[in-house]
Amino acid sequence: MTEVRQSTPHWPGELVGIDDRRRLFVRTAAPRDGSAEPGLFLHGFASTSVDFTDFLHEVRDVVAGDAVDLPGYGFSPPPPDGDYSIGAHARSVAGLIEECGRGPVHLGGNSLGGMIAIRVAANRPELVRSLTLFAPALPDLRAYVRAGLLALPSVPFAGERLLGPLLRRVPAERRVKIRYEHDFHDLSSLTRDRWAEAVAEQERHDALPHADEQFFRTMRGAVADWVRQGRGSLWRDAERLTVPTLVVWGLGDKVLDPRLAVTAARRIPGARLALIPDCGHMPQVEKPAESAREFRALLTPPV
Repeated sequence: MTEVRQSTPHWPGELVGIDDRRRLFVRTAAPRDGSAEPGLFLHGFASTSVDFTDFLHEVRDVVAGDAVDLPGYGFSPPPPDGDYSIGAHARSVAGLIEECGRGPVHLGGNSLGGMIAIRVAANRPELVRSLTLFAPALPDLRAYVRAGLLALPSVPFAGERLLGPLLRRVPAERRVKIRYEHDFHDLSSLTRDRWAEAVAEQERHDALPHADEQFFRTMRGAVADWVRQGRGSLWRDAERLTVPTLVVWGLGDKVLDPRLAVTAARRIPGARLALIPDCGHMPQVEKPAESAREFRALLTPPV
């Protein structure tokens, strides 16, 4: 990890009202150029907007980037109606773009955030200038069955009542290590500061009254989309995308099969594909410079 990555502090943020009931916490990276176009980036499961700290530092020359805590994550309050479905998340993101008046934006998302970004771009293309998908959690039922993601967490109330209390008996530091061992190809790319920040955030999150609700309801919302077939499915949304799209995938992804990247690039019209070696499930975190290079190429294609 370079000195620049080590020294990059998390970007400051504030709560932004979408309407009289919904608010989202948004971090803003100061652009190097006043003419930089707006961007908005969405994190994945069990993550927050800080996942894009180093990536946004790398792309400040081409985009004025924001990273948002999805409803119930990080410093964003839970949705007032308790709806954590992919559709609800997508509506919140679209509402944020409209409220801020910055659209169309360069929209990006990792894992869960990639699912949400696809739905926003498919249903509200006027709000999206380009789309960057970092290992999006597209439907791949065989992989999710193998990973156990369709079992207990997906059963209404079972996750909150059984698995949630059991998980909290495991020290936060241990849970962060387990998660990062799955998400990263090489844990040595994390600095001590980033480790400490992740553990502190996990401890803060555990104390939130809506912590279990947020995690398990979001999981059930994702499962509902993974099993949906035909019109309205996420793959159908991907096939009707009309904006320039980049698919970035780590070849060392332990969460999703990297071969899914090829399928995604084939089914998304005109999509570019970037495969990053020695990289896990979060390319923008583990390989921000390489991810930024591919993102920059999407924005400035060769003449």
